[in-house]
Amino acid sequence: MWDNLCKQMVSRLEVDYKQMCHEKGIHDSSDLICMIVSSIRNLPAYVAFTNNIFLHEETKKWIHKVYARCMRVYLSIKRCILRYVYKHRKSCNMVDLSYTPFTEYFPSLCIHLIDSGKKYTFTHPELYNIIENSLSNSDTYMISNPLPIKNPYTGIPFSKEMLYFLYLNLKHVPLLFRHFVRNHFDLQLFLLENESILRQHQIHKRVRDIPKEGLQQEMQDMVIEMCFYLSYSLNIDTHIIKITQNEKECRAILTHYYNYMYSLNPYQRQCECQTLIKKIKFMYVKPI
Repeated sequence: MWDNLCKQMVSRLEVDYKQMCHEKGIHDSSDLICMIVSSIRNLPAYVAFTNNIFLHEETKKWIHKVYARCMRVYLSIKRCILRYVYKHRKSCNMVDLSYTPFTEYFPSLCIHLIDSGKKYTFTHPELYNIIENSLSNSDTYMISNPLPIKNPYTGIPFSKEMLYFLYLNLKHVPLLFRHFVRNHFDLQLFLLENESILRQHQIHKRVRDIPKEGLQQEMQDMVIEMCFYLSYSLNIDTHIIKITQNEKECRAILTHYYNYMYSLNPYQRQCECQTLIKKIKFMYVKPI
């Protein structure tokens, strides 16, 4: 296809080429132009062509013009063919990760990926969770350890090309993924430059994921952990602190507590500790 495309492009521009050669006093040879363009289909060949001392500079400019037009048309045709083939190719998975058939989703909620020559279908929320769970991975003590973003059906990390495709085609790009793209998909650099952001993300995620029935136990554990300040510094008996039953208020207090315990910013830990003591002091019931 490339050779035929080069011949057609040279024949279309042959009149302009001959006119240029006549004006510059250069011997014209359409066959030479076609042969050179046909042979520079990759970068090393193109570099060798630009360094050829036997070609006139005007001839090089003309060859570059023909090559650029051929490559633009070639890539457009190739892209259209690939889109047609991939669109009509059957997906390897007919259900999502929760075994819900994709027929129950609107087509706009699904996205198709070609990974290692095979077609996979995902919903946008699935990909959000895969990306965030990988990049925000940490241990019990919230020490960040981001992992490569993998295809859940193969266990193989997505290539950089596939990650760029996701970045450009996802309806909503998670904040951590934006930072990951800016760091050129380098996990070590991503961790080095975004550790504080990762820690805050983990804190809010942990508080958000606490089940409603477990909030009271978390609050009691928090009061016990803070007993040093409450008992000795403020002379408060931790046994007569009335823990609020409001879910929203509990999660807000626990957010202050986790920020105090795990934040990487010393000033934030100090401020959160003061705020936490004030809120717990407000829950204190004075004995009669």
